[in-house]
Amino acid sequence: MENNTNQPKATIEIQTDAQGNWEAQFPQDLAPGLHKIIVETEGGEQHDMALLNLQVRGQAPIESATVSYAHYLYPVALLTILVLILAVNNLRLMFKAKKDRRTLEQRQKNMTLVTVLAALFSIAVFCFVAYQSGWFKSQASNSGSVQPIYEVPVDKEVGLINVNGLLLDPLEDVGVAGVDLMVKEVSIRTQDGGAYNFSQIPSNAYIRLTHPELKKALLKKVKVDETGSMQILFNVGMYNALMSAIDNESNGQLSKIYEQLPVSIKAKVGEQDFIDQYTVDFSPKDLSRQELIVAQAGKQDAWSSEKYDVLFDKAVSAKIEVANTVADYYLVHEDGLWKVVK
Repeated sequence: MENNTNQPKATIEIQTDAQGNWEAQFPQDLAPGLHKIIVETEGGEQHDMALLNLQVRGQAPIESATVSYAHYLYPVALLTILVLILAVNNLRLMFKAKKDRRTLEQRQKNMTLVTVLAALFSIAVFCFVAYQSGWFKSQASNSGSVQPIYEVPVDKEVGLINVNGLLLDPLEDVGVAGVDLMVKEVSIRTQDGGAYNFSQIPSNAYIRLTHPELKKALLKKVKVDETGSMQILFNVGMYNALMSAIDNESNGQLSKIYEQLPVSIKAKVGEQDFIDQYTVDFSPKDLSRQELIVAQAGKQDAWSSEKYDVLFDKAVSAKIEVANTVADYYLVHEDGLWKVVK
């Protein structure tokens, strides 16, 4: 194990099992910084496995913040009402003075103008906050309640596990390099082969994946097999297409989702019928989220869309968490582009 400083490297001897699996515990006194993990076989061959970024102990990982406008809705509404009362009272005094044919002082006129402008500004702020929190939509559907912005579920930790696996491109079945994976204070950058390994992380953790070309970060829910492995499908174009489709769904721009559908599906259903049948799971309040939460993703051969009665040779199924439920999406690769089907 080498790092990018002048610190001495650490050497760990490991043994593989019958299936070729292995695990290693990093030294507790390993210096913070970027470390390269190199595996050397008995024959002397060396292979770069991953980059490991150890942060200073006790330093909290940087997390993207999302604004929950619903929390500010009622305070802003109360402030708006108070400013409106003040503005109405000043206007009442002004009209009363005109009726009594009294001349108002310039200071009183300026105060009336300021309160009116403040009232208009407060109304604009309230409308913005109400829109971002989804209040208008909830009122239109007579729900009578304001739904808070969905946040990443944080369950009680049920135990610590070791997780290892590969980041695989679903198109070529090869490892993906240059992706940063992070759990709490430990981050790893994959090298050729796409291997990664985390030791002693919560069994209900989410692995955060970032890449320079990815529109948003991914949060992949940990779900290992009986050997403690978890393969993660990763393709920048695939997830960017999915994020664009979800953004269009959040904005209510379903026609844009129809435009990117596979040709075989558009030949089966018209745009208006597609929009009428579409199930909307995301709303405008989800646009402020900086991560896409992936509960599960897997490859499917000979996938058939029962909804549209169309068969595809290959597809990737993705279960996306939203508002305490899971929405199913399917991605197919056609003419060099990823197409999203729901």
